[in-house]
Amino acid sequence: MGARNILTKTLRYAGVSAPRGEKSPCINKMFLIGQSEGFDQAASGSPTSAKSAIHSLLANMHQSIHVGVNSGWSTVTSVVADRLGGRTTTPVQRQSRKDPMDRRVFLKHSLAAATAIALGTRPKIVAAQPAKALTIELFIRNLVNPVWTYAGLGADRAAQEIGGVTIAHATPTKSDDVEEQTRLVEDAIAKKPDGLVFSPVDFKALVPAVQKAIDAKIPVIVYANDMPDLRGAVSYIGAEDETIQYLVSKYLFATLGGKGKIVYLEGTPHAATTVPRKNGLSRSLKEFPGIELLASQTGLYQRRPALDVMQSLLTRLPTIDAVVCANDEMAIGAVEALTAAGREKTLVVGIDCIPDATVLIRDGKILASADFSPHDQAYLAVIAMVKHLHDEIVPPRIIMPVKIATKLNVASWLMPVERRPPPVWFEVLAAQKKAG
Repeated sequence: MGARNILTKTLRYAGVSAPRGEKSPCINKMFLIGQSEGFDQAASGSPTSAKSAIHSLLANMHQSIHVGVNSGWSTVTSVVADRLGGRTTTPVQRQSRKDPMDRRVFLKHSLAAATAIALGTRPKIVAAQPAKALTIELFIRNLVNPVWTYAGLGADRAAQEIGGVTIAHATPTKSDDVEEQTRLVEDAIAKKPDGLVFSPVDFKALVPAVQKAIDAKIPVIVYANDMPDLRGAVSYIGAEDETIQYLVSKYLFATLGGKGKIVYLEGTPHAATTVPRKNGLSRSLKEFPGIELLASQTGLYQRRPALDVMQSLLTRLPTIDAVVCANDEMAIGAVEALTAAGREKTLVVGIDCIPDATVLIRDGKILASADFSPHDQAYLAVIAMVKHLHDEIVPPRIIMPVKIATKLNVASWLMPVERRPPPVWFEVLAAQKKAG
């Protein structure tokens, strides 16, 4: 490959996944793609032009980048320039203060990297001494709703891809139990892990316990269910529950032609998602005055309670055009009740895109589901925690974009969760920045 082809691309920091077919013996998933933009000096592709490009790179170079390695995310000696040919590249993370690099070593490897880029050869990235292995404690809400099992899979997947990271699973034996989760947090504090990735069963009741962890200098990243009263958390990674319910409800109401009678199956009282999702429904109802809300009852975010509630509603409400559910487990329960009653024409929407629900979308029994994906949130939360532990800057809030699965596009959700492509760190941040 000529110098022109290599030196006319943008130098960027790739967050999670490498280009297909490219692997480094030193790094695992977090790496530097050596691409640059604006090297007019290398236009001819000649050795002289390549030499000029090297001098230009070194003259402008003043930052290093920290990337993950198989042996526990040590600092590697890759370099970037933030001004190339008068054009400014995207910002990069600062070098970890925990792994200071000797200036001579830095310049030596910088020159090697620049030479490789200019001459079209692949640089060898040499890792520093391995950092210590990290232990991150993951908290989920229950084992009844499969999305929390998927959260565990997402965390494990990120740890495996990073390398040198162990996920300790704080697994509950009771569903959404405040006392048990409080005890699990206290146990975690005593073990002193490197960080907690936490989703609360109650966004207020768990604040005191989690605050103790933060006060004990254990970094905490909250995912899936926000804890706005918590002080000092590294970041919150999740979806905006009001928005996700608002959008899937709007999709349903538009499908109904703006007219119809509906019921709402809401979540567990005190769960962080319940109130904002109900607010999202209210927001969408204001935009569709022809939609009438007949009833709103809790299905406890579970299939069987939702089925029971739906059966009761069907006996006293002769006309129900649609059912809005705050998650897929309740949507499946509603479908089972509607099928048993012979009222399959009633439309149903949910949230989560769990496999059982996406199969029903494919088969036309559920209209749509919004992808909440604790799997992706836990995956990103582990990456964010490792970045934080190596002194990289992590945004205080990372909000996942809303995706709605329908019969037209459900194919990508039909594969097992662990086989779906994981989110890419820098792409998520870029999408968030673009959304404003």
